[in-house]
Amino acid sequence: MLARSLAGSVVRFLQRHGYGVFYSRTEGIYEGFWANDSKEGYGKQRYATGNIYEGNWKRGYYHGRGTFVSCHGGMQSYDGQWESGKLNGKGTVVFSTGARFDGNFKEDQAHGVGVQTSINSVNFEGKWTDGQKEGRCTIAIGPSKHTSNVKGNVMEEGERSFLVSPELPLFYCDL
Repeated sequence: MLARSLAGSVVRFLQRHGYGVFYSRTEGIYEGFWANDSKEGYGKQRYATGNIYEGNWKRGYYHGRGTFVSCHGGMQSYDGQWESGKLNGKGTVVFSTGARFDGNFKEDQAHGVGVQTSINSVNFEGKWTDGQKEGRCTIAIGPSKHTSNVKGNVMEEGERSFLVSPELPLFYCDL
């Protein structure tokens, strides 16, 4: 069996171009569109590691709307907007713990407004800057809500005491 093979509509100037299926033992299987030897347009990549990406591509990078599913720990899935292979725009991350983040991203970091929910239904709703919780936020534990100021994942002075964890599950509160 060949280590790499391509079945598709067009190979132009020894470059993959048009619709096709590409197989590689190290890269896995890609089924979708190519332009000038790069993944371009809609396609599905099943990596040799077991991870899967399905969505739009531009110049070989995830770009536009797409879904990535990991078979390893940490981030289990991301469904949303991509730019040049990075999380950019609105999306949802689901972690292997069952916790999730719904909101905006910039350069693979939570950035802008979002809601982070832990497996025990503790919600943190507020703003992120470069992956850090920042500004006025609302923490909801069941029916109880607390509004506070946070800067760099830390409560500002004079606020009620609790730890804002950058990792999920989110909060340990003594409200």
